[in-house]
Amino acid sequence: MLVLLASLFCLQALLLPLPARATPPSAVRRATITFADGSSIALRARDRFRAIPLSAGELITIDAQLPAQMGNAPAFAQPLDGGEASEVVIAANGTTSFTFQVGNQPGLYRLFLGAFGRTATLEFEVPAAAAL
Repeated sequence: MLVLLASLFCLQALLLPLPARATPPSAVRRATITFADGSSIALRARDRFRAIPLSAGELITIDAQLPAQMGNAPAFAQPLDGGEASEVVIAANGTTSFTFQVGNQPGLYRLFLGAFGRTATLEFEVPAAAAL
């Protein structure tokens, strides 16, 4: 039930390397979202998702494995509808881990991600019943 609306078709653009040829990469990159209660969901770059429901004020961790070619590339996570994101740093081996905390009000919280000239938007939702 915990799924993501960011058409990870868009996240695929962030997670997969820039193609040197028209041939798509064979490896599917992955990301994991870990919730405040310790549970997590794994996302594959080629999946399509709906908004992930979160509790008001919930802090999540997003871990991703990007292509090694993206190592040390500048990256960012920009909340579009409130909430707070930590700095995004891509390690030399292409791994990254950052946090996002949604606000306390019900509604949609979009997180705009960018690296290596590619962007994606993740969507999270705080249902009215979960608001403080």
